[in-house]
Amino acid sequence: MTSKYLSAALNHLGYFGFARLVATATCKVPSAPEPPSKFADDVWASELPSDLVGKVYAITGASNGMGKYLAEMLASRGATVIMLNRKSAHSVKAFEEVKVAAKKAECVHLVECDLCDFASVRSAAATIKSISSELDGLVCNAGLMAQADKRTGDGYDVQIQANHLSHFLLTSLLLKDLAATGKKRGEAARVVQHSSGARSSPDVPISPDCFEKEWESIIDDKGRQGNPRKGDVSFMAKWRRYQQSKSLNLGFTYALADYIAKQGSQGDVIATCAHPGATNSGLQSRTEGGCFMDNLINGIAACVGHSTADGCLGLALATLKPGAQNGDFYGPAGMIGNAVLMPCERDRYSEQLDLIWSGSVRATGAVFD
Repeated sequence: MTSKYLSAALNHLGYFGFARLVATATCKVPSAPEPPSKFADDVWASELPSDLVGKVYAITGASNGMGKYLAEMLASRGATVIMLNRKSAHSVKAFEEVKVAAKKAECVHLVECDLCDFASVRSAAATIKSISSELDGLVCNAGLMAQADKRTGDGYDVQIQANHLSHFLLTSLLLKDLAATGKKRGEAARVVQHSSGARSSPDVPISPDCFEKEWESIIDDKGRQGNPRKGDVSFMAKWRRYQQSKSLNLGFTYALADYIAKQGSQGDVIATCAHPGATNSGLQSRTEGGCFMDNLINGIAACVGHSTADGCLGLALATLKPGAQNGDFYGPAGMIGNAVLMPCERDRYSEQLDLIWSGSVRATGAVFD
């Protein structure tokens, strides 16, 4: 956790509020009621299309939080929405709620997709194609945060696979459909990644072992995680993994934007990205915490964060804003606030885009035609 993150929390909460948060973190994750939205209504009313009838969007992680909110807003404006979620009673409940919000309930679809299973991702892509031959947007929203060092059945770290590798694979399976739809519409379809402020906290390069089945870190006999080569066996390993996955989300956006440009297809499909800022969306309660620092990091996001609706604005702009360009990145300029077009961060990845692309292809078996 960076000093910038702590300083922003201190400025927002004040000394006494921050002290209470720290005291609470000694025994549990601090929490706060979700605050009212400040910007969402105005942005949706003035900056985003009001009529989405005939458009088709697929969203991963649409069973709660920002993914569900985006699904509800798209469906309420007439879009066909395909919700990609792991199979659960919770995802079925979210599906029913989005249908209630929809202009036409029959235009909302639920597709089982476990991002920790490449076979499930391939199956989900086939199901999307069977639902609609057109696709205006693929919103790669789903993510895991601060999960312990576990391997998926495919052999990769759960956060790296769920947050990046499976979205890379899903993109490869649907990119041709997106480009064909954009060409037909005369308006570029979009592949949207969802990054985080953690992408640069700390600002370190992508590690090549993100794409390997063996990670540098180990779990010691007390259950602690870390990198023994650096003398670091601590709880921070899972947070480093999360940071790497969120950095990969933005790096992949730039790599995909380059690929699209080289194909001469940016008029048909573009790659965009978003980050939510600190958002009180409930994700903090779904992490695998346990120690004081876990509780503190999660508690700051919960107690400082803005509403789910405001946190979703970067994602909404990346998905829908008229005139968006290949490689655009949207989100609040600070820890919280209204979403804006962010400064390009491509320079951070200038020497790593080949690694991101080739490593992801090797890990997933993805084929880009």
